[in-house]
Amino acid sequence: MFCLSASFLFLGAVVNGADYPSTVLADGPIAYWRFNDSGTVATNIGSLGAAADGTYTNGAVAGAEAPRPPQFTGFEADNMAAQLDGVDDFVVGVRSLLNGLTNVTMSAWIRRAGAQRNRTGLLGQDNVIEFGYIDNNTLQAWVDNFQTPVNVITPFPDLEWDHVALVVNGDALQMTTYTNGLAAGSAPLPSTNYNYLNNTNFFLIGGDTFGNGVSFNGQIDEAAVFDKALSAEQIAAHYFSAAPSPPIIIRQPEPVTVFEGATVQLSAAAVGSPVLQYQWLYFGDPAPLMNETNATLVISNAMTSHTGSYSLLVSNEFGTVESTVVDVIVNSTEPPIITQQPVSATRYAGLKVTFTVVATGGSNLGYQWQTNDVNLPGATNAMLMITNVQAANAGNYSVIVSNAAGVTPSDVAVLTVIMPPAGYASAIVAGNPLAYWRLDEAIGPTAFDYAGGFDGTYNGTASLGVPGALAGDENAAVQLDGATAYVGTPLQLNNMPNVTMVGWINREVDQLARTGLFGQNDLVEFGYIDNNTIQAWVDNFDTAVNVSPNPIPNQQWGQVALVLNSGTAIVYVNGSPAGMATLPSANYGSNGFLFNIGGGGVFDATGNYFNGRIDEVAVYNRALTANEICSLYTLGSGIQPSLQIERSGPFLLDTKPSGTPHPARNFGAEWVASSMDNNFVTREGLMTFAASEFDQIAVPPHTDFDTTSGTIMFWVRSAGTTGGGDFGAMLFDRRPTNPGGPPGDVIVQTDSGAIFVQAASGTGGANSFQTTRTINDDLWHHITYVYDQSATGSISLYIDGMLDASQTNSTAWSWTPSQQIELGRSHDPFWRAFNGSMDDVRIYNTMLTAAQIDEVYTGESGGLVAPASMVLRLNFDAAPAGLTLRWTCGILQEATTLVGSGPGTMWTDVAGATTPHSFLPTGQTRFFRLRQ
Repeated sequence: MFCLSASFLFLGAVVNGADYPSTVLADGPIAYWRFNDSGTVATNIGSLGAAADGTYTNGAVAGAEAPRPPQFTGFEADNMAAQLDGVDDFVVGVRSLLNGLTNVTMSAWIRRAGAQRNRTGLLGQDNVIEFGYIDNNTLQAWVDNFQTPVNVITPFPDLEWDHVALVVNGDALQMTTYTNGLAAGSAPLPSTNYNYLNNTNFFLIGGDTFGNGVSFNGQIDEAAVFDKALSAEQIAAHYFSAAPSPPIIIRQPEPVTVFEGATVQLSAAAVGSPVLQYQWLYFGDPAPLMNETNATLVISNAMTSHTGSYSLLVSNEFGTVESTVVDVIVNSTEPPIITQQPVSATRYAGLKVTFTVVATGGSNLGYQWQTNDVNLPGATNAMLMITNVQAANAGNYSVIVSNAAGVTPSDVAVLTVIMPPAGYASAIVAGNPLAYWRLDEAIGPTAFDYAGGFDGTYNGTASLGVPGALAGDENAAVQLDGATAYVGTPLQLNNMPNVTMVGWINREVDQLARTGLFGQNDLVEFGYIDNNTIQAWVDNFDTAVNVSPNPIPNQQWGQVALVLNSGTAIVYVNGSPAGMATLPSANYGSNGFLFNIGGGGVFDATGNYFNGRIDEVAVYNRALTANEICSLYTLGSGIQPSLQIERSGPFLLDTKPSGTPHPARNFGAEWVASSMDNNFVTREGLMTFAASEFDQIAVPPHTDFDTTSGTIMFWVRSAGTTGGGDFGAMLFDRRPTNPGGPPGDVIVQTDSGAIFVQAASGTGGANSFQTTRTINDDLWHHITYVYDQSATGSISLYIDGMLDASQTNSTAWSWTPSQQIELGRSHDPFWRAFNGSMDDVRIYNTMLTAAQIDEVYTGESGGLVAPASMVLRLNFDAAPAGLTLRWTCGILQEATTLVGSGPGTMWTDVAGATTPHSFLPTGQTRFFRLRQ
């Protein structure tokens, strides 16, 4: 049967036909100036009372011209308004009125006396929320902090009273302008920060709301401010309480299709002068539906006989309007039809399982799950979840789906419960993973997930049953061919703020660029971005964690893990942290891609195939701790945590005679005691770089290297360039990116053997040229680079003591202070790695003369030359030095004093320490240990 709705379009005073002031006051304004004053004070009758009284300024007064009957029935016959001359008149309200308000509504009646100047103010607080005429034909609402306006073109003619309102809805992040009761324009807001925290400007009426002193030319009445976002219906109620109008339907009813027994609800929204009256019609029959006289029609327990067409008549004393006609379809209820049966599952004990059924047959379906034909108490939903599965839960599961027309039993799904093997698998299961693929199947195509049921599929040429990663465990692994093979899964990582993925890999050979290990494309990607670099990429922020050089040699098993912990990304290798990045937030996004293992589109939509073996991949919807990662590694590798110290290190000493030492760090370059070329020139103590190994020497950034003029020099021997990259081999790099990014310069050996420089200003190139002489003859050559970074300065290149090329800067440039110095290999893959030898690298904070440069060259750098200006000298006379700590996994800690046997010692974590950790002894005793 039909029944009355408890929902009405208008509430309270509006339904009762109240006048305009009563309607406004019923919505609780904080300020409401009616401008019926006789003096200079504009009285506030809003909730702030006299504290928000305004002041008529520069000749503004309350005048006779105002909205009054008979045209505006909601006002008194003697109503007055503020008269403004358009020159300097306005009404000053309270200071900082809008500060701290998330939701704001402003409204008023206005009458243009003529054309308005640009940036004419109506209502608002400068530099917070501003509302007025941006030009004579455009009404503009402006939230200053976002510079996103709502513009309404030519809303009103001159000499006519009209109603305006602005609603800034911080809860919905939306700003809407209303004219004469109806929405006229809208714009989204980025946030609720309207720049109000320290704003001391006054709330003004008809004046300087845009901050340029332009006043309104005309009359303003009934200015009101609310500390809330009024609804469209409330704004309409204000206007139509004053201006007689027939009904206007602003929201039409929509068609409805349901099954028998459901509730049908049709509703519409209308505005117009009160009192509005409603009457629903059925099948277009002009005879009304008895008692259905509200804006909402509700049909409870609908039957097929209710199918038909419906419309709503809305009327008041000024007219009647009919809504669009909509159809209601009530379908007959049929016995349930199961469209998705529950699926059998195998789970490790201690984890969870979920059975799901999908059925059609009406909206009032009932469910009863059974195990071994016995009803499960309380199991009356379409989904059945069993947490902490144990052996006693094994058995047959089914569900009976019912409705008023009958019952339908589902197929039987079998739950098999198995015990995880002792050791590594048991530790994985104890951590409650979301998914766990052991990848130990003897035959395909299914890669079973015994944790969450996200069973995967072996694709391409995947070899199953190959020896696995775990020490003392005969469990097998999968071998992928690097060309077609991967494991696809139905898992998605969407909207997970905390994620851990961990697994074991064995590189068969070197890997191609963008080789995927595991992840979800365009969300969280993990693999080899190039053969030498493990990368974790969070696509939503274009942020990566890079681990380089590659820490897992070919033909060796290694454990890799990625932990996303509410905005922090950490990569672990063999149980220890290897790299970390801070992300802007924990919202990593969502998309339609799936979680893949070993390729199939980890970094891209397709491809990214890994060449090697993968084993024991687990995913958690939480962030595993460093101790948990370390424990898994020790269990899987059979290697117990241990800490060893080696009396060697990667540090190359700064041998300048005075000043702050700047030791460099060696990454793979080989120290050689001496090297003689075919001209019988011998260099003693030098470093040799292999491009195929991406060798590099790096010097940490320091203010000593930031001078605006100076000299860089070194000896170099090379037979030419080789290897990857797009251009030249890097000799010296101190520039974060290519030109257009942060500033700096590079010194490069071109493929033809010339010396090339390319200084950048931060907005583009500043100086780029190359020498005429070449150095790719496998002989020792001395290179000198002299620079002046000013706009009128230049860069000069000397080869073997003689000036070869010089060029003036096109603009000033500088060094990027935070950028380290890189010798032999750049962080930017655009450049090739250097293949050859270097010796006696020097940096001066002054521009050496030609004579001084020649003295260094002819003296075979035996003379120091300008030692007081030298800020770095790496002469490589001795092999790399230092001490190196190596450990299996865990967190390295240190102490300077050992108390007794150790229990009272104050241990602190060594910040950022990963194995191997090297340092230069300082003479102070230091103790080290591992914690898990």
